[in-house]
Amino acid sequence: MELFSVYVLHSGEWEENKFINFVSDCVIIESTFSYNNLVAAISEQIRIDSELNTIEINFLPNDGLQSILIYNDTCVKVYIELKKKSLNFTEYPLFVTMKEIYDNHLVATSSNCLVSTSSSCLVVTSSNSIDVSTIDSTEIMPDIELIKNTKLSKNTGIIDNMLNEFVEEDQVYKDKETVMNVMKNLAVRERFQFKVKRSSATRYHLMCVDDNCAWSFKSSAVFKTNIFKVRSYNNNHTCDYGERYLTQRQATSGVIASIVKDKYVNPKNIYTAKDIIKDIQKQHGIEVSYMKAWRAKEIAMAMIRGSLSDSYKELPKYFYMLEQTNPGTVTKLHKSEDECFLYAYISLYASIKGWEHCRPIMVVDGSFLKAAYKGTILTACTQDGAGKILPLAYAIVDSENNKSWEWFFVQIKGTFGVREGMCIVSDRNESIFNATKVVYPEVHYICMFHLWQNVKRTFKKYHKQLKDIFFALARAYTIEKFEYHMT
Repeated sequence: MELFSVYVLHSGEWEENKFINFVSDCVIIESTFSYNNLVAAISEQIRIDSELNTIEINFLPNDGLQSILIYNDTCVKVYIELKKKSLNFTEYPLFVTMKEIYDNHLVATSSNCLVSTSSSCLVVTSSNSIDVSTIDSTEIMPDIELIKNTKLSKNTGIIDNMLNEFVEEDQVYKDKETVMNVMKNLAVRERFQFKVKRSSATRYHLMCVDDNCAWSFKSSAVFKTNIFKVRSYNNNHTCDYGERYLTQRQATSGVIASIVKDKYVNPKNIYTAKDIIKDIQKQHGIEVSYMKAWRAKEIAMAMIRGSLSDSYKELPKYFYMLEQTNPGTVTKLHKSEDECFLYAYISLYASIKGWEHCRPIMVVDGSFLKAAYKGTILTACTQDGAGKILPLAYAIVDSENNKSWEWFFVQIKGTFGVREGMCIVSDRNESIFNATKVVYPEVHYICMFHLWQNVKRTFKKYHKQLKDIFFALARAYTIEKFEYHMT
């Protein structure tokens, strides 16, 4: 972790593109700073009360270019990487505009800052001083009624559907992301393009790609909430159709995913990336590359089924509910020292009781998983009196090896115990054989089919003559018959 000395210039004003009449100060920032850390460090050092003020931070990537707004952790990381390459603390200055809140009114003031960081300093200057008399009151006044309604149930009229087709002024959306996806979907359906005029944590303003077109959309966050409200919306295009049609830049993977996600509700349905390409072209006249369609498929499946990594986090809750709804069920979750997933084991109470009435023969096997995180599923089952397969237990392990099989057998032995005449049947997996020698030293057999494969390989020329004798041996149910065939 690197520390950067930060030189701060604040409380100045702009005059002919120069920042004057400032007050100097300094802070220390870390290379691991998040956006909130950066805002807090600046606010604390220049004595800004976060309850009464908020700040907006920009930086210039180069002279003559427009400033870039820093509004999230990614922007902070990009800025720090730039500063690491320059020991000149006056290069890449940060422009910090302070906005004061009086009686629930958010007002921009002239107490602006320029900040520049490097391995030794940060400079803060003023940017975009705002004349309060020119501010649209609908954009700075809190929507009191809306704030009250957000505490109510789903009947508040807050839109959370990313495929919402009807857009108008004063609509309320649950967050900025929903607004963004609604507008991108609208652009795809109505076949036009827009560009982002301004986007920040509190505002999202769009305009048509043709600067002379009247189409525009403005939304902003409701006071101190994540909820976004449509402030103004002109859906009238005055530009030439061909000018805005061209290519559909708004057809991102996320937008396509929101259009096709219903195709993945039923896990039995097979809907491939090629199907997405065909349907999007047919329905919306948009050409989509295979990679974009593939990414859209992954995003859509995550929307419907959740992410695989999150599903692992839900295991403790799932196990708890299994034990609550099926008393007597046994579950185990084993993690590494750094809290990473290793093994998970489940045996339902019905299976545990059923084992008492079945032959003491247990068949174990493993199968590789094909999901993103791979792993192996280990299973144990038996056969009931009617000849039906009864699942006894199963486990998910990070990899199939001696340790994972040994852990699995330890759980099985703790759950089912050891019965007289018990045998464990498996294939020729060496890890299974090694694990049973440790946990069940005298209880293990192998599958006659897999043993026959060994015989075929060992006696290649004579395996046809041995076949009938071998299976007669395998099916001998008395010692006398076995000895007879063996002789």
